[in-house]
Parts: sequence; C-alpha cells; structure tokens
Amino acid sequence: MNYKAIDYLPLGSVVLLKGSEQKVIIIGRGLLTTSVNSQMFKDYGGVLYPYGIIGENIMFFNHNDIEKVVFKGYKDEVDSSFVGKINDTASKIEL
Repeated sequence: MNYKAIDYLPLGSVVLLKGSEQKVIIIGRGLLTTSVNSQMFKDYGGVLYPYGIIGENIMFFNHNDIEKVVFKGYKDEVDSSFVGKINDTASKIEL
C-alpha cells in the first residue's frame, strides 16, 4: 500500500462530502473497519450533523471524499502528535 501522509482534520470538524448536501461531524480518525469478508482502512468516521449518533449509524470516509470543510475542530500539540501516530500506523498497514 502506497500511503501518503494526511493532515487529518481535528475531531469535531464539520464537513460536506462530495455529492452530498448533509453535513457530517468527524468523531473518529484512522479507523480499521471490517466489512463482510475484508478489512478497510478509512481516514474518518462521522455522523450526521446535527443529529449525532443514532443507533449504530457511523459513516466511514476518506480525506479525498471531503468537498468542503464547514468548521474546523480544536487542534493543539497533543492532536498534532496523535495525527503523526495515525500516519505512522497507517503507513504500516497492509490490507
């Protein structure tokens, strides 16, 4: 897998995904998800804004699926360090 480091958006960021008019709030980053018979690495997990988590409805998407950043969440040194760890881990994943 040729992994390119991503400047992940902070948790709490609100985005519009390509082809959608519904806002999504980011609640997770660097996620290994399991589908029927395979695993996938997704950059983000999110829920519809302003509804939040309803049942188990979390959408998984990648950085390049984002059309527009509506609101950028809080970011500090701890977050920046964590983003580095996500990128380091993601570069080592082979699916």
